[in-house]
Amino acid sequence: MRFRILDGFEVEHDGQVVGLGPGKPKLLLAVLVSRLNESVTVPELVDALWGEQPPASAVENLRSYVHRLRRQLGHDTLVREGVTYCLVAEPSTVDARQFEAGIAAADDAVGRGELEEARDRFRTALSGWKSRPFGALAEERALTAYVMRLEEFRLSALERSFEVELDLGAGAGITVELTVLTSENPYRERLHGQLMRALSGAGRKADALKVYRDLRETLVADLGIEPGGALTELQQAILRDQPAPARPPAELPPATSYFTGRSADLKRLDELAESGLVAVVGPPGVGKTALVVQWAHDAAAGFPDGSLFIDLHGFHRQRPMPTAEAVGHLLISLGVEARAVPARHEDAVALYRSMVSGRRLLVVLDNARSAEQVRDLLPGSPAAVAVVTSRNRLTGLVAGHGARSLTVPPLPPADAVELLGRFLDDTRVGAQPGAATDLVEACDRLPLAVCIAAANLAEDPRRDIATHLSDLRLDRFAALAVDGERDLRVAATFDLSYESLDQAEQRTFRILGVLPCHDFTPESVAAATAGTVDSARRRLRRLARAHLVEPRGADRYAPHDLLREYARGRAEPAEAEEATSLLYEYYLRRCDSAARAMYPQMIRLPYPEDRPRDAEPAAVPDLVEWLNAELANLVAVGLQPGSWHLADLLRGWFWGRGFGDQWLAVATAAATADDVRARTMAALSLGNYYQRRHDAPAAHAQYAETLRLSRDASWPEAEAVAESAIGSLAFIQGDFETAVDHLENSLDVTRRSGGRPAGDAYNLLAGAQFSLGRLAAAREYLLMNLTLAQQDGARTAEALTRGNLAMVLCQQGDAEGAVAEATESLRLARELDEPMLDTVARVSLATAAVDPQQARQHAEHAAEVSSTVGDVGGECQARNALAPAYLALGRTHDAISQYSAALRLAAQASDVYVEIDATTGLATAYLSQGDLPQAATTIERAVARARTAGYRVLLARALTVQSTINRRQNRSPEADAALQEAHQLRDETGCVLPSVVAAGGL
Repeated sequence: MRFRILDGFEVEHDGQVVGLGPGKPKLLLAVLVSRLNESVTVPELVDALWGEQPPASAVENLRSYVHRLRRQLGHDTLVREGVTYCLVAEPSTVDARQFEAGIAAADDAVGRGELEEARDRFRTALSGWKSRPFGALAEERALTAYVMRLEEFRLSALERSFEVELDLGAGAGITVELTVLTSENPYRERLHGQLMRALSGAGRKADALKVYRDLRETLVADLGIEPGGALTELQQAILRDQPAPARPPAELPPATSYFTGRSADLKRLDELAESGLVAVVGPPGVGKTALVVQWAHDAAAGFPDGSLFIDLHGFHRQRPMPTAEAVGHLLISLGVEARAVPARHEDAVALYRSMVSGRRLLVVLDNARSAEQVRDLLPGSPAAVAVVTSRNRLTGLVAGHGARSLTVPPLPPADAVELLGRFLDDTRVGAQPGAATDLVEACDRLPLAVCIAAANLAEDPRRDIATHLSDLRLDRFAALAVDGERDLRVAATFDLSYESLDQAEQRTFRILGVLPCHDFTPESVAAATAGTVDSARRRLRRLARAHLVEPRGADRYAPHDLLREYARGRAEPAEAEEATSLLYEYYLRRCDSAARAMYPQMIRLPYPEDRPRDAEPAAVPDLVEWLNAELANLVAVGLQPGSWHLADLLRGWFWGRGFGDQWLAVATAAATADDVRARTMAALSLGNYYQRRHDAPAAHAQYAETLRLSRDASWPEAEAVAESAIGSLAFIQGDFETAVDHLENSLDVTRRSGGRPAGDAYNLLAGAQFSLGRLAAAREYLLMNLTLAQQDGARTAEALTRGNLAMVLCQQGDAEGAVAEATESLRLARELDEPMLDTVARVSLATAAVDPQQARQHAEHAAEVSSTVGDVGGECQARNALAPAYLALGRTHDAISQYSAALRLAAQASDVYVEIDATTGLATAYLSQGDLPQAATTIERAVARARTAGYRVLLARALTVQSTINRRQNRSPEADAALQEAHQLRDETGCVLPSVVAAGGL
């Protein structure tokens, strides 16, 4: 794959030019090329393609464009990641990236003093630039900033190439090009200075001085400013017929030859530098200095008066550089003799600021410890720009001096792998791409760590990446070190930051390393350290300012993996054991509060007597918010040995939301407990999991194990739940006799033990009665269950029961009552933040709604929610409710699509009821569009299936539709017979037949 953007816009794939054509797909690809290997959100892409007023179909159109590009470029090239898209390709496949690499090589040659090599490299790289990037697309708003950056980069590269030509005495050969460029860039002083030097060197002194006069008139007239000091000195030198003055200070270290990626950060630095003061911050080893140096070289043309660079040793083992010493270094760099540097600090600072006044100068203050260390080093002139790098956040510079801040993150995965490959001169990365990706991830994608790992690999060409990765995983800090180099160790960079903390901060940092959580809040840290929330919050913020942890949302923090391992290595065993126990106690107490508030009807393990417990549960909305935020941490703690109480408390939360692999992992871990009751609840949880996954055999096996263990434990409440769960499986599969047997067994157990009915026994009995067409009995069971749920304060059970009751009332023709029950069910589902209950309520509302638009809105929302959380059963019901709404709105084709989708999902969920209902609806849709043969075949299948399964209400509906189809086919006897049977079933069940069909036609 090749992307050419420096000569129009063209893509080559497998040796052939890809026909992109005009329009939005081409613009979409151009935007993704401009942000190669970056994740771009859907809203960003919609804005890029349509601006402030996108059409209603924008997201759908975007998907269509992506689909087309994937067909042309390959699915692995254009990747979807959640709600983002990413164009994945090697940077070298883009000619603009090749151009930048060529210029970097030329700059490197300049740094080595190899001017002839530099000239050749500049010429080769610049020759690849044919026309404006992206051609006609360059004017698109979404590409403007990127095109401007490329054009600025090219112009800066031209200036540096002219500097080399002038130093080699070839100024006469570039006067024409310089004349053109100065006319195109009337305010660019460096170009004008180079033209003056070229003309003066060619014996055209008068022309050189005229260039200065013309530039001065332009600057004064247009901008109200005089030319910079360097240009004025050059004019005076030409007037005196002297050689050009000494070069301005150029103290930047050479850009690293392995610098990779960071295009977004470089662009952001361009923007922030306009403020005059930028703080570039980030964790140790992330490449802050390399980024700033690379940017400074790229931006050198904007600073004709030179660049200053000083390492302040802010985290040096001995001492940071005192500000007074730093000022002296800066003055000497500006030409002041050492003996002339003022002894009084205030005088030295005043002289420094006087010397930089009016100069377009760049000052890089590297490795600062604090804002205090750099305040006196900031230029006072608005013409100069200061960039400060630090491991600390330098909030004082932002608040006190208006600094703009850039936090440097670890490298993106593709860039980190590319950086690894730059060290290896063979094909090891290409031969082991998976191992290469894993290696850079083990390095946390920190450039320092990747470079050390790569350097060690490069020393031994026979060593493969996978072997090196294995060694690194055994002891990362031993592997991430260069032998004989004290400072080239990742651990050494972390030591400096750790040692800058006070004792309480160091202890908090160590504890973060030993806890199994993914991230931390002040509350969880306070619990683990036996401190107050306020003090924990202060310590976390201090660690964040030092970039030893990073913010992960509001009041949430976490260290990167390498820092976590470093912290763990510093912790003592007793310290780790105490913190882990305290954190478990905190999570157990909060989850118990949640279970008591939201799932009081669910059986649970007895709460440990030796652990503190809340007297009253917290408010449900607060608990829901906390559980959503802490779930990943709860799972991590629940996987630890001995955490089966926590695993059991999470069962209700998992049941309402699924959570797939997390649920399975926690329940499987709990199944190894040495307590028989804990294993009983783990088996029940696994059965619930498999039932949600529609794996009936696996669910049945776990429920049978639950039944066996409950009897071993002499635990009648668990035995009743196991019987009820087995009955629920039989009910879903349409085996109502078996379902009723087990449900009655469950009720018998509770009667004998004097307990309450287990879980959803009444709900399930109602479902069986509903399916068999005994609507009155189903309603009575649901009302009994509703009473129990309200007595127990079981909101989850109440929400589910009301949603089911709404469906029964719909079948009985009580639309008003159904809407009332479904509305209350939806309110509870929202309060509990349970998407599966939300689906049940909205499907009921869609079924009960008289207005097809309202039905459509509820059903579409239900389909979206259930699809998002992977609730296959809920989604098939939602699409089955959406189809009749479309049919009522005259969208027959859409109705057929939804019924077909419902059938596919019903087969996946083994939901016989929805299968029959959707088949009947599909026949109705075919009839609506006049396809009688297809309608007749489809309804015959629905009638036969309903008879076999014993769904009498569904059979009545199917027969009613079949009667209408027969009548349309002039088969009156068959129509009358079908309608007569439907009416008989209506009378027996109390259901309402489809009113339009019953009236005699669709």
